[in-house]
Amino acid sequence: MYAFAAFLVFAVVVNAQRPEPCEGPKVWEGKLFQVDHSKNFSILGKLSYDASNERVRIIEEINLSGGKRYFYDFIILYREQRLYRVELSINGTGKCVVSEFKESFRPAEIPKDAKFATEAYIGASLPEVGVLVNIFYGKEERKGVTVDYVATVTAEGCIPVSSVVYTQKTGAIHSSFFDIVLGIEDPERFVPPSSCEQVEHSGRIPMHL
Repeated sequence: MYAFAAFLVFAVVVNAQRPEPCEGPKVWEGKLFQVDHSKNFSILGKLSYDASNERVRIIEEINLSGGKRYFYDFIILYREQRLYRVELSINGTGKCVVSEFKESFRPAEIPKDAKFATEAYIGASLPEVGVLVNIFYGKEERKGVTVDYVATVTAEGCIPVSSVVYTQKTGAIHSSFFDIVLGIEDPERFVPPSSCEQVEHSGRIPMHL
């Protein structure tokens, strides 16, 4: 599922063996900050990710230009092709709607045909001061749309750090991941509300990995 709002100081490290594309942890939770310049909004969210069962939950705070803020809770069950959306905004009703969702699950990993750019430190290369990361880039086709991307993951464990995804239609979407913890604290995290209204379209849909 996409996706670098901060300036990073990189120290290039010489390595005899070039890092290869990698698969990240199958199950984790963390926080997300995403900026979509084409729509003039940013998202701060808590993300729960379960690749083993192809499901994602994200609680979003959306900040629009002009100071407007909206809050949503999304549960995406890819195998069931269902998207649940709960309105959490201060003036919202808390209403839950469910709609069909036919997007394919995209693992949070580096594609096998990605090209290695460089190995670097975020921060400094001193022990316990910086984080060693690998930066990859590539291009792929998604539903007839050419997507260019740059992705940064930790050298140890292939944990997502940030990404930039670009298309001619959307421009660049910047995503940063932080406070990641392996595993899911609450196994009921992906259980949708008991009563949700079936609709044809859910309206606002969440970021897509």
